[in-house]
Amino acid sequence: MTQHTILLLQTHANRKDTRQWEDHDTVSLAVESVISKFEQRLKQSNPTVRNIQYDINDLQKYIDSLGDVACLVLDPTARAYIPHDRDWFKARVFNHLKRQASAAR
Repeated sequence: MTQHTILLLQTHANRKDTRQWEDHDTVSLAVESVISKFEQRLKQSNPTVRNIQYDINDLQKYIDSLGDVACLVLDPTARAYIPHDRDWFKARVFNHLKRQASAAR
C-alpha cells in the first residue's frame, strides 16, 4: 500500500533556516532520502576514501544529530496525515536496512 509521506527535517537544532520538507510516495522513499543524505555527508567528510563503510549505529547517530526529524504519513482510511516522531522514523530505517540485508543474502 502506498503511503504518501511528508518528511520534515531540521538539520541544526537552533537554526530555523535549516528546516526543510520533502514529499515522498512512500515511507521507504523517505527513509532512502535520509540514508542518501547521510552517505553524502560521509563522502564530503572523507573525500579521499574510495569505499566508505558504516553500520546502523552510525546512521542512527546521524539521525539523532539532526535538530528534528518527523514524518506525516497519509492514512487513507482516516483521510488525514498521521504524525510520527524521530524514534518511529529510526525504527523504519532499521527495518528498511534489515530487509535490504536479507534480500542481499
